Amino acid sequence: MKISVIIPTFNRKVFICEAIKSVLNQTYKDIEIIVIDDGSTDNTYKEIKEMGDEKIRYYKFPHTGIPAILRNYGIKKARGEYIAFLDSDDLWLENKLKKQIDFYNKKYECLLFTDAFYMDSYEKLIKFNGKSTFFEGNPPPNINVYQNLIKVDFIPTLAVLVPKEFIIRVGYFDESPSLKSVEDYDLWLRISQKYKVDYINEPLAIYRVHNMNISLGENYINHIIAHCELYKKFLNSENSREIKKSMEEQLIKFTKKTFNYFLYTKEYKKSIHFLKEYLKYSKRVDKFFFYFIKLTGNLIKI
Repeated sequence: MKISVIIPTFNRKVFICEAIKSVLNQTYKDIEIIVIDDGSTDNTYKEIKEMGDEKIRYYKFPHTGIPAILRNYGIKKARGEYIAFLDSDDLWLENKLKKQIDFYNKKYECLLFTDAFYMDSYEKLIKFNGKSTFFEGNPPPNINVYQNLIKVDFIPTLAVLVPKEFIIRVGYFDESPSLKSVEDYDLWLRISQKYKVDYINEPLAIYRVHNMNISLGENYINHIIAHCELYKKFLNSENSREIKKSMEEQLIKFTKKTFNYFLYTKEYKKSIHFLKEYLKYSKRVDKFFFYFIKLTGNLIKI
């Protein structure tokens, strides 16, 4: 059972060789590595070529800035029955794939993920948000996964193994620029609507925390806005009343977060846009918003 490992990258020559080595060092050997370069200008290709391993296939794009485009290209080029994802700054423990394949052999095929450690730019294990691993020994639910996944994205992409056929049947990653940084969450939601999702309660991957992460640092607000777009997308799809309610609750929460952010940064035109979104879905007006309108006076017209 061949596994295709998809590694998108952009100007990560300082990290990518270590990421690739962590795949080549897997105890499960029936693998191929597909690196999709998003127009790097830092000699990433030279670093990879010098590794000289026949398991690695390298493709270079003009810069897109959209990880979904790169991952979809890699999936379409994949020769394996199963797909795993690794960003070019993250790492795997050597038995990660073996334990996931063993799970498939003993139980059933599913979207299968594991826990993961956190590390800093120097590969030192750290605590992030007070936790040493994503789940800190508290596994996420493996029943009613779709309903629970709506409330929070608990599936770390670097820890996923999934049958390629699942991805094809639900329609690949959504390449919309508005979903950049949540395109993986969007895919997991669509897969969990149709297929089983399960979890190995052991950290078998390592997520690197640094200010270039697409959902951290300066990218934080774009990540929050992307969540708003994601929930609007699902609200417009066919779902039960209960599911729509859950999606709407999340959309209200994220529009309020976005409003607060732009209010804090004094970007009032943007803040009023998300205020309108909040009022549209919450169908109520908080005292806080009356205070905001009073504070800004005639600066902004609703």
